[in-house]
Amino acid sequence: MKFLITFGTFIFTTSVLMLIGEIFSISILRFSYEYMNDDTGFEVSIGSVMPFVIGIAMGAVVEKLYEHRVKKHA
Repeated sequence: MKFLITFGTFIFTTSVLMLIGEIFSISILRFSYEYMNDDTGFEVSIGSVMPFVIGIAMGAVVEKLYEHRVKKHA
């Protein structure tokens, strides 16, 4: 159950932040990935990963709160 709550929080938070970034054109909340391949080689460019970092942090916070609540009621 703890995993589902943590993972759900991560997915929800990341999705909401990316949606806000797309709707309001906030570059720090938009994920972009670009791959270019030409004669001289290839280039990979990855944009902001801030929504993922915030999502992981929120998941960790919610997990700790959940563990505290379970211990308190046990």
